[in-house]
Amino acid sequence: MNKEFLKLINKLQTKYSDKLSKDEIEEILNIDDTAEDIPISTGKRLVIEYVCFGGKKQSGESIKFEEEFSSGINMIIADNLKGKSSVFKVIKTALVGYGDYIKQDIKKWIEYITLGFRINDKKYTISMLTSSRIKGRLYNCSFRDYIVTGGLPEQIVFEANNNTEYEREIQRFFFNQFLYFSMKWTQKSSAKDSNELIESSSSWKTYFKTIYLESRDTNSFYGGQDQKTFQVLLSLEHTQLVNRLTVKKELLQSDLANQKNAIESFGVRENNGDLQAALNTVNDKLDRIRNSNKSLQLIELKRKRRNLKSNICELNKRLTDLYTEYKTLMRQKDIKEKMYDGFIHEYNRISNEIIKTQRLINDIHEYLEVGQFFSALEVKYCPSCNHQVVHSDKEPKNICPLCHEEATGDSLDEKENYSHKADELQANILQLMHEKALLEVKKKDLSDEISNIKSILEEMQGNISELEKNDSEEELDRINDLIEKIESESDDEQEKALIAEQAVLMYKLSKDDNEQLKISDVDKLEAKIGLLQDAIVEIDSLRFEKSQTIINTLKQSMLREIHDFGLTSITDIEIDKKFNVIYIQNGVRVRFSDIAEGEQLRAKLAFYLSLIQLDIENNHGRHTRFLIIDSPNKEEGDTSYLDGLREVLNQIQIKYQDQLQIIIGTATREFIGIVKNEKIYGEGEYLF
Repeated sequence: MNKEFLKLINKLQTKYSDKLSKDEIEEILNIDDTAEDIPISTGKRLVIEYVCFGGKKQSGESIKFEEEFSSGINMIIADNLKGKSSVFKVIKTALVGYGDYIKQDIKKWIEYITLGFRINDKKYTISMLTSSRIKGRLYNCSFRDYIVTGGLPEQIVFEANNNTEYEREIQRFFFNQFLYFSMKWTQKSSAKDSNELIESSSSWKTYFKTIYLESRDTNSFYGGQDQKTFQVLLSLEHTQLVNRLTVKKELLQSDLANQKNAIESFGVRENNGDLQAALNTVNDKLDRIRNSNKSLQLIELKRKRRNLKSNICELNKRLTDLYTEYKTLMRQKDIKEKMYDGFIHEYNRISNEIIKTQRLINDIHEYLEVGQFFSALEVKYCPSCNHQVVHSDKEPKNICPLCHEEATGDSLDEKENYSHKADELQANILQLMHEKALLEVKKKDLSDEISNIKSILEEMQGNISELEKNDSEEELDRINDLIEKIESESDDEQEKALIAEQAVLMYKLSKDDNEQLKISDVDKLEAKIGLLQDAIVEIDSLRFEKSQTIINTLKQSMLREIHDFGLTSITDIEIDKKFNVIYIQNGVRVRFSDIAEGEQLRAKLAFYLSLIQLDIENNHGRHTRFLIIDSPNKEEGDTSYLDGLREVLNQIQIKYQDQLQIIIGTATREFIGIVKNEKIYGEGEYLF
């Protein structure tokens, strides 16, 4: 337990020391048993790579849709009512489970769904067969491999025979991947004549509303359960603890009300000995439940789960850092290899130039040497006319070395020029050889650098492979299964009933003996509720204070995006301790639901784009960095909205192409040409 919580417990003990001991306070808060919230991003992202589904219409006509998607922004442009929304709902069905998302007539046509996706670089494929006993399988392979092999048994991550099982398994998969958790709340039991409170919790289906944005769903900002979803996406410190203590407080409030009702309805006096015996029996049963092996095992399993989640988060952070460093080094290696290839090309060019120049020098020397050879000969008879050649000291100096006839000055100048040319070429060779030697050194240095980078990359690849082989997620699955099994077999309801019975018996005994117990069970319950309320306020304030930097960064980003969408009437944004988002519009504080209907989608888009940017740029949050936006211009957006949306999409494509994925379906053909990855259907053309 950290210093902050020790200080909190000491403060609460001072206030409640007359009713609760320090051990009781620690047991009620049970801080160490709550999974630690780590606000650092997992560094993971979801990317849809392939969607295929098909079947037959009622008429017997076959249908099939098949499309590949890329990182960055992908756009499907087609007229309204031509199948865009149905494609998106098929994607939702594969990622969440069967439901009433797809129109009933189209749902009857679909016989199979294949969805290829990846989380970072790890590839998976979902196969769903609506007419088969096996409703769905998740394979640990790419969609291309699945298309070739049909999925191998050893590649199956899970298989489900019904929708309930599929929803449970796919939720567990994505919860483990992105370190999501279920936020809980209490609600009245649906059982007739029951005043009991029961626990409910958020699901992967709840969080998927933050991925799939429909223009008709503007009334809900965060999706189901409002601020609870927001808190999970931000993953601020102590979120799970505040949530758990809040639920515990509400359940105790319900128990208190039930016990007071039971006490008030008490009327018949009973034998003191019988009451004490009954109380002893109840106390024994409570002790057995609280000290059972299952309870102790559950505490230990939750401790292990908390540690595992922390380890997985740290592992994901290390993997993200390694991926980033690996890509950076790969780029450096590619640049240096291109430089090395350039050096090789230049080295070979210089070598060829040296050889060519040396040959030219040799030819010149050969020409000059032939002339000297004939100059040393004493010719007595001219080989041309066979006349005797008479030598005289008075002969001109400029004579032909062969026939001793007078030579012109041009021939001698040419000979001297060749000699100078040979000297120049020789000097050029020396310069080329110097350049070649320098290149040799640069080549060697660059080759050593490339070899060093390759060694580092090989080592990093080994580290990445080793980290990817880590079985922490499989161990987390196993522990979650055990916790789920133990909790399903737990005696919570029996314990609550025994506590209520204990309070009634203690009250009867005190009434019969005409004395008050020092601290009645009702008083203690009231003290526990007060303790929990004080703890929640303190921890909530601590959480909000520690998260100011994150929240302020998010607000600034939201305001910038909203202005880019043309909503300049909103001048500021506030986020309170309950995670309500307040907009200052035309000087008036308004909530999301108060914003004009034609402006709500813009506000929602700005919110989710800012959450994704918070993850990418500041390494905070838990969003999957994947959005589906259905008909973003269906609401009454003005020209500034359309222009702003186009500009924002263009900027996102430039800045974040390799870090997020957005799939947009629209009938607005003004969006044509904004992004590279677009599929354009003709007017009146159906997608399938």
